[in-house]
Amino acid sequence: PPAFASLGNTIQNSQDINVTGQFNLSLLYMKIPWLKDYRKSKRVKINPDDENYESALDRGKTELKKPNPLAVMVGDLITMVKNANVNFTRKETTELPGFAHRPDYFGYNFYRTEPGIGFVFGLQDPNMRFNMANNGSLMSDERQANFYKNNITQNISGNITVEPLKDFRIRINFQRNETRGTQSIFKFDGNQWLDQGLTETGTYTISGLFLNTHFVKDLDQNENHPNPVFDNFLANRYTVATRLQQQDPRVSGGLVIDPATGYPVGYSKSSQDVILGGFYAAYSGQDVGRSEIGLFPTLPMPNWSINYNGLSRIPGLSDIFSNVNIKHSYKGTYTVGNYQRNLQYDISAIATLGSDLIPKYQVADVTITEGFSPLFGMNITTKNNWTLGIEYKRMRVLKLFAASFNLTEMRQNEFVMNAGYRVTGLTLPVRRKGRKVYLPNDFRFDLAVTISDNTTVIRKIDVNVNRYTAGMLNIRINPSVTYQVNQKINLALRYNRTIMDPKIATQFYTSLTDMGIELRYTFN
Repeated sequence: PPAFASLGNTIQNSQDINVTGQFNLSLLYMKIPWLKDYRKSKRVKINPDDENYESALDRGKTELKKPNPLAVMVGDLITMVKNANVNFTRKETTELPGFAHRPDYFGYNFYRTEPGIGFVFGLQDPNMRFNMANNGSLMSDERQANFYKNNITQNISGNITVEPLKDFRIRINFQRNETRGTQSIFKFDGNQWLDQGLTETGTYTISGLFLNTHFVKDLDQNENHPNPVFDNFLANRYTVATRLQQQDPRVSGGLVIDPATGYPVGYSKSSQDVILGGFYAAYSGQDVGRSEIGLFPTLPMPNWSINYNGLSRIPGLSDIFSNVNIKHSYKGTYTVGNYQRNLQYDISAIATLGSDLIPKYQVADVTITEGFSPLFGMNITTKNNWTLGIEYKRMRVLKLFAASFNLTEMRQNEFVMNAGYRVTGLTLPVRRKGRKVYLPNDFRFDLAVTISDNTTVIRKIDVNVNRYTAGMLNIRINPSVTYQVNQKINLALRYNRTIMDPKIATQFYTSLTDMGIELRYTFN
């Protein structure tokens, strides 16, 4: 209940929308006779006039005919899309204080027919508070200090599974996630109803494709390490400013150049909207003159993962390997971490020389995260109990701070190798009393090698500063040998070598080596 009857009651509703679409195309292909059987061998009757069959007994019988390789290839291409999924969820809640009537049932006053059947069933109307105020359904006490709140969470995601060849599977996915919250003290000030302290906050994440700029290397200029992509990002600001001015109703009369900045009026090179507007386009390798610019790109781009495990089925390799798996994966996301509506933003403002237009949203930072996990990976298992795993991973994180005019770029390249051998009963190449030593129990050999190269660069806008602030080359080698003496005793020999080679002068080269014998006894 309210602290004062004159403050009224608080009403709240919510709306959930969930839409899921699943398309299992494999079931559809099974309905088409040719696509259902194109990989199957068929029995055909032997031609009695075929000279290849000399015996009369063979004529008239049937033989198993393998499918035509060309037909198999065409069938695989037609049926390569196996399934697709699309998901859409949206949840919106509204909370409004100051409701003047007492609810009867379900939050509804049947005599006054307020707050309306639509509100009871979750209808979301951005003008609802104004409509209820005009209907006299809100208390007009000027002491009202509770917040009107509206929160929205919306997620869109999807994936497609493609199998162009047998055992070669590609999974393509995309996503876009958005949260937005609005709140204000909605009250009567003695003359009119208005929102006091209206604020809007939110976050935004969308899948992106930044492959075109991922492999561009830094230049080496002593202690300065500029990057062509960052230089291109800065050079694009004039084009971005021109397009933003043409789209802004606060600027009229066509393209107007500010003589003080040399940029379009209202959008200088240090404007938040100019800096953030071309960030996504520049690092995705797009032409900012034609691509989408702005803080919130609308179209999610595909990410993917690829797996192929058909090599072990190839004749010749199948005699050596029991499993060979090749994998590759890419994921990129663009995130507006936290934005807030600018209280000074005015859509009716007029651009003036020498000053930037107030942006609609104040943004703390914008982040691009992408990685190949892995760029290339392979797992091998042989018929004689050897295993080998190799992965080469790459990762890049770009965090742009428009307020402080700098970009932090973190990169990591990592190579990981894991090898192992398992056997029960091992004959060693050494002799004891004239006989080779035989170990009857479980023997295991493991080798782990990791090489990781990390770099952090601070790039300052318009200052030509591109300095390494952190970075390290890490090398780690860990071989080990383990032998199960019996059910209770386990004996292990371990070795560890770690090398850390820094990239900045404030850190020191470090090399660590340790080894030891481990004896483990299990009590029952």
